[in-house]
Amino acid sequence: MAKAFGLIWAFEPIQDDPSFFSKRMFGGLATYLHGKMIMVLMENHGERSYRGQSFEFDSWNGIFYDG
Repeated sequence: MAKAFGLIWAFEPIQDDPSFFSKRMFGGLATYLHGKMIMVLMENHGERSYRGQSFEFDSWNGIFYDG
């Protein structure tokens, strides 16, 4: 079963562009526009550690954007 993303609504403003596509990458969802990766959506609710360090917030939860 494929993972569902709660923040997928963030792609709505660009998803009708003919060059838009997305693909799964590293447990997230990479988004491309005009041949360039512009966003990666990562959601891992409840995960609060990364590389042996603990945090008070969920790690890898949000959108990385390169506009």
